[in-house]
Amino acid sequence: MKNLSFEDISIGPLDEFTELYAKIGFTISENLSFEDIISIDTLDQLTELYAKRGFTISEKEMLPRLKQDWKRCRDEYFYHIHLKPDLIPNQVPSLDVLVDGVDYRIYGVVHAKNWSAEYNAIVSKTIENGKNWLHEQKMHTVFDLPKNSIEIPDHHLLTPTGYLRIFTDSMVNGFTSPISIPLNKNKKYSKFKEKMMLSSLDMPFEAYHRPLPSYVKIQLNEKNKPAKYTPIQARSAYQAEFMKAWKVEGDKHILVGAMHAPEIKYFLKYGVKDVSITDAAQEHALLSTEDPEKFAWLNKKSSLKTTLCATAGYFGGLTASSATLGYSVYSWVF
Repeated sequence: MKNLSFEDISIGPLDEFTELYAKIGFTISENLSFEDIISIDTLDQLTELYAKRGFTISEKEMLPRLKQDWKRCRDEYFYHIHLKPDLIPNQVPSLDVLVDGVDYRIYGVVHAKNWSAEYNAIVSKTIENGKNWLHEQKMHTVFDLPKNSIEIPDHHLLTPTGYLRIFTDSMVNGFTSPISIPLNKNKKYSKFKEKMMLSSLDMPFEAYHRPLPSYVKIQLNEKNKPAKYTPIQARSAYQAEFMKAWKVEGDKHILVGAMHAPEIKYFLKYGVKDVSITDAAQEHALLSTEDPEKFAWLNKKSSLKTTLCATAGYFGGLTASSATLGYSVYSWVF
């Protein structure tokens, strides 16, 4: 492999440099963009994309680089999104996928109850009556949904790890509530939250995933025998299989948390590698039409478990916070 001479590099345009380097065995690589990474949805496609950019590397070598590229892409995206003019979409965008002649439309949202009345109104406006609607469990406690929208008991899929996460998240909320409750009443902070919520309407759902894109995390977990999904992935897989098994005519729509949206699209396209999830979703989808009362009880039972878990975590955190604050005051006074 020869080195370039002074005469060689005195050729001019960048395209000519690229061709010259290629002739002597070098490929000038290009960084992947945010749009590049979210335009595909498999590891094989990602390997091909890196090869086209000048990186012929194995999957094992690719992953550390992908983490760096994905972090850079997300950082650049979130930086530039703040430079956009304040144009608010009038509805929630959807991820659409056609499978076996059926149109599936997935709407991902941030379901924070008291953060933005305007955002919640836009979400509720998106959900038109008369269509085939499903929604993630407890979504009706945040948004005004059509009466015919069916709640999917995806919390039924929660494992002890999933319940532990709900408990710890709620415990953190309880512990920080003496600060967060007064802060939420601050007008400047409320405006900041409102702007953040509204700007998310124009944000690709994949941007919520880190440290890797959703499809990469799913496929890596599917390499286990049997496939071992995270709690969120398992619920997304269940939601996708429920949509498929749900016996209705026409397009199917679903309202879910933003992180679930790209995962559901993936599972609709490529299927679920855990038979227990598929069997549960098919059984419950059939139950929703054949025995609505039994299906409603299934929803209530799984919802009650998560409510009790979250409540216990919140008050546990609040108790610890109050004890810490009380001890600090006592130490200061005495």
